[in-house]
Amino acid sequence: MESYLHALLGEIILVAGSVEVEEGDLGVVQRILSYCTEHYKEDITGKDVAKACFVSESYVTKIFSGKLRIPFRSYINQLRVS
Repeated sequence: MESYLHALLGEIILVAGSVEVEEGDLGVVQRILSYCTEHYKEDITGKDVAKACFVSESYVTKIFSGKLRIPFRSYINQLRVS
């Protein structure tokens, strides 16, 4: 249930228009957010997410910093706190 809620939160952020994501990136962003939601209790890094989602680590950084406007580590920490 908790994972579902976090994935839903990611969807709401995207739909609310506060984040501009190109159509081709949408599936990748969803996979990245889902992976983070499922593994936030582990000691994961951007490299781990990149490997699991079949993208480069720099692309993961670009998604978080550029599109989601939150550093990767801050996002993971927010998941842990909530």
